[in-house]
Amino acid sequence: MKNFTTSFLFCLSLSGIAQTATTVANGNWTSASTWSTSTVPSTNNTAIKVVNNVVANTDVNLSGTASLLISGSLIDASGGTAYSLSLSNFANVTVDGNTTFEDKLTLSNSATLTVNSGYTLTVGGASFSNNTVLIINTGGVLVVNGNLSLSNNNGIIDNGTMVVNGNLTASNNVTLSGSGAATVSGTSSTSNGATVFGGQGSCTNCSFTSNTPLPIELLYFNVEANLNTVDLTWATASETNNDYFTIEKSQDGIVFDALQQVKTNAINGNSSSMLHYKTQDVNKNDGVVYYRLKQTDFNGKFKYYDMKQVAFAKKSFTLIYPNPATNNFVINASEDFTGASIKITDALGREVVSEKIGSTDPTSINTSALVSGVYYVMVDNGNTVSKTKLVIEK
Repeated sequence: MKNFTTSFLFCLSLSGIAQTATTVANGNWTSASTWSTSTVPSTNNTAIKVVNNVVANTDVNLSGTASLLISGSLIDASGGTAYSLSLSNFANVTVDGNTTFEDKLTLSNSATLTVNSGYTLTVGGASFSNNTVLIINTGGVLVVNGNLSLSNNNGIIDNGTMVVNGNLTASNNVTLSGSGAATVSGTSSTSNGATVFGGQGSCTNCSFTSNTPLPIELLYFNVEANLNTVDLTWATASETNNDYFTIEKSQDGIVFDALQQVKTNAINGNSSSMLHYKTQDVNKNDGVVYYRLKQTDFNGKFKYYDMKQVAFAKKSFTLIYPNPATNNFVINASEDFTGASIKITDALGREVVSEKIGSTDPTSINTSALVSGVYYVMVDNGNTVSKTKLVIEK
């Protein structure tokens, strides 16, 4: 069931201040039935989650505070019209599922793109400008089947694999670095302070790798739910110049906050033997929770490792809105109340309305026959009875 924490937040979502759209079925991006909102999502200031297999049958242009998390797949089918993906003005995309756009990828004005381990983003060409950030995590792949243009203070962190099947041009203080590798089948060239894996100049049919040793060799990073807490464990086979680890946490897999900082067990930050780490998130958790591990060197450089998730049973709840009501109100309840009986009594305890919750959708109750006054709504699923005071105003 839809989880509106308060009727106030429900009203905000209706007014368009903060929208979330999640796929509920495989289908086309432009099909309303693909989305939880039953409408094609706006791509401005909207949190979009693709958890199914979706066909990119239109250009996707994200702006403002818009975000896109791809944990299913988002594929622009070959052989037809080629579509593009663009991010601008602080928009961000996280690729946690295979993604293809036959046309161009464009990042501008502080946009951020992250490709996670085990997944590939394939685009027809790409252009990054004006303080944008690309992060390819270990095991992640970016394939550009055309030219890649980087300009104006971009930060490209390639800890995975980058393949450019065209030319790469980097200018105006762009930095392409990381512990991964890049290949360019055309010509790679730099200008005005730009560097590619620490080097400058031009070459044709180039291969680049980092000359910097890996800060740590991570053996595993595990998260395990334990009632409402989460145990987080990891181990390293070696560490070089390592200062500390940071556990970061997210409720949506997109926006992460620092949860804990764990000092390295390596003497002076260096170790060639296996080291084990363990910590715990003791905060109350609900639903799906995401974690990732960040490692920071003594010189301030850092690297992200795989994102992991755990799922908790959602808490039982019943919400009634609007309250006061006039001719009807809505009961939005957790899934454990599906099929529950609904009874409305007046202030004297007399039953005036009897209904049932018949599905996982919010249930609308008609109260047009009730006079103004105070009533009580009781929702009974056989194990739990929820009782809420309701005011009817005519």
